[in-house]
Amino acid sequence: MVNIALPARLDASCIDNLMTSIKAARGKPLSLDARELNYIGGLGTQALLVTVKTWNADRQPIQIANASDEFRESMALLGVVGGLLPLEAENA
Repeated sequence: MVNIALPARLDASCIDNLMTSIKAARGKPLSLDARELNYIGGLGTQALLVTVKTWNADRQPIQIANASDEFRESMALLGVVGGLLPLEAENA
């Protein structure tokens, strides 16, 4: 499984670098570590949703691991709940 750590602030300033890393992992199981993430903008959310959709279409496992409380709260505020993002189980 390829592990990619998400930055503390996921916004337009870092999307290009993140997407380059994500694209390099295509075709392999992917874990996005959200431990340090404390801010996510609309573009960051869109990038994660597109990544999940791509991995699902490729039938490859994907998860968002170690989701911070801030990340979970941001996703809830944006209406991205109910399985749209594959969050790792809290006690996994």
